[in-house]
Amino acid sequence: VAEDAVLEGLDLAGVARDFDQARKIAEIYKPIMVEALEKQYNAKLLNLYPWPTQMFFCNGDVTGIGSLKGKRIRVQGASQGDFVEGVGGVPVTIPFAEVVPAMQRGVVDCGITGTMPGYLARWYEVATHAFELPVGYTITFTAVSYNTWNRMNDDTKALILEQMKQFEDRAWEVNNQVDRNGIYCGTGTGPCPNGEPANMKHVVPSDADIAERERVLQEVVLKRWAERCGAECAARWNETVGQVTGLKAAM
Repeated sequence: VAEDAVLEGLDLAGVARDFDQARKIAEIYKPIMVEALEKQYNAKLLNLYPWPTQMFFCNGDVTGIGSLKGKRIRVQGASQGDFVEGVGGVPVTIPFAEVVPAMQRGVVDCGITGTMPGYLARWYEVATHAFELPVGYTITFTAVSYNTWNRMNDDTKALILEQMKQFEDRAWEVNNQVDRNGIYCGTGTGPCPNGEPANMKHVVPSDADIAERERVLQEVVLKRWAERCGAECAARWNETVGQVTGLKAAM
């Protein structure tokens, strides 16, 4: 959704503090998603679900958020790029599958991805530090063209809606469960049910790191997103997500 700021508003980097809040945001923002998909893409929203917590995997010493300054960091969206710039880093957009060779060659110093996806993709082979600073949940949606949807009979529509809701609920449950396992598997700090644990250094954000994240969120991420989305869009975000998080997006 790199070119659609309305859809991007579902999961801005640093907004959601945990899975429970991420789901509340998804639910309250869903009507705006429905409207945007119908208006812009003639598509019907079927579900919204997360991936594990997005955090930093780095090749090189990281002791906190200040260590990210000057580092080239792989991001997967505009707001992550804004966050990285806000902490003094250099955002680099490359596909997920190319992160390991890019880190091997020194094209990037760090990459942002989910706790378990990073382990399963063996990022630990090139990353030495896992910095557990949450910067999103990669909320994903499933949608179908109304051209297709309107050709279905009522029984088929009901079946799809039922199954998509079950998928959504299960995805929230499973990814919440595996989130911590991703940390354990990547750092060896706990039992790993997915294979041999790696030994990246586990860096837990300090109170100062969290405070700096909040500053970057307010002064950079939300401000730039509001500029991309416009005053009316930002106002609707404030009336929905803002009510859940206590945040305000303003240009």
